[in-house]
Amino acid sequence: MKHPFLAALAPAQAEALALLSTPVRFGPGESIFHQREAADGFYLIEGGEVALDYELPGKKKVQIQKIGESELLGLSWLFEPYRWEFSATAVNAVTARFLRAADVRELCERDPKLGYKLMEEVTRVLTERLQATRHKLRVFVQRASEDDDARQVC
Repeated sequence: MKHPFLAALAPAQAEALALLSTPVRFGPGESIFHQREAADGFYLIEGGEVALDYELPGKKKVQIQKIGESELLGLSWLFEPYRWEFSATAVNAVTARFLRAADVRELCERDPKLGYKLMEEVTRVLTERLQATRHKLRVFVQRASEDDDARQVC
């Protein structure tokens, strides 16, 4: 399996992760995971687009970002309490590879160099997602207030 997320890994490490992966498909509008449910793995998106939403009280949703081909979907499996921080829904037909968290953790325990490299790559993705969330927050604050002091919150 060739996926850009795995490109930074040594070939043997990428192959070891690829062997743990399972192909999955989601149809347009199909839920991939829900906010606050158990986060049991992650997805390497091969095709299609996924909407990442944050659910607000009252069943309202705010789209944080769209995740597309060649990207990683799902970071919450790494951090206790292992619950999804967002919800993910297929925008169109999505093909991906799913990796179970328990299998990946076990592999990383056996190969700490792989674990370190995987954390570097996940941190890169996490930083990108944080920036996207920060941008959405900035736009929300600017729209909600004409007060210059409120704009400095972001």
